[in-house]
Amino acid sequence: MIPMPRLAIDTSSVISSVAVTNASGLTFSIENLSRDSHSQSLAQMVKDVVEQAGINSFSEFSEILIGLGPGSFTGLRIGLSYAKGISLVHRTPLTGISSFAAMAMVAAQEGDLAGVLSDARREEFFFAGFRRNSLSVEEIHPLKICSAEQIRSFFDSENSTGRMICIDAGNEKIPEVNALIQPVHSVASGMLMLPQLKSAWSIAALAALEPMYTRAVAALTVVEREALRTGQGA
Repeated sequence: MIPMPRLAIDTSSVISSVAVTNASGLTFSIENLSRDSHSQSLAQMVKDVVEQAGINSFSEFSEILIGLGPGSFTGLRIGLSYAKGISLVHRTPLTGISSFAAMAMVAAQEGDLAGVLSDARREEFFFAGFRRNSLSVEEIHPLKICSAEQIRSFFDSENSTGRMICIDAGNEKIPEVNALIQPVHSVASGMLMLPQLKSAWSIAALAALEPMYTRAVAALTVVEREALRTGQGA
């Protein structure tokens, strides 16, 4: 089967990440620290990596992948808007990918168990846990707000005989855990490693694609906590 060129973009963290797989099956990637604004560097990054991959036009891409987060409101909107623009002009299918799953896929090349966390403030973290399988990664701890103790318990309870990795997706303070701490990197490349999802281009699908906002996760957690406080929770 001849590989089809694909473009992947992630702006969910302070690191802008772009990767391209060309018709020869080779992957080219680039990253940039974008603490001020992803908008200042994203277009040039895409241009550079597309040229490195030998792609002459965006119309050559069979699919565009975009990281949906969780992550910062501004960063996610910039990345998604840019990807939607390319998709709209060239009628290229646009597929949304969990940024945390892509980060775990990168970690799966070195370990058997991966936890991904980012700052949720108030000494809490957005956290999801993944286990490597034969083809990809399986989410075994759904994304939610966790305390440092809950994250430690996740790694302690898994009793993995393989290597455990905790990925820092953007924090000032990381809880001590029984795992190797790694900074986030190569997110776009991880997106290209995940199993391909068949998708067709349509204006309706393009319009419906939205980021996974951490605020939405936080709101749900507040509701759950309120239910527990009032005795309505399970």
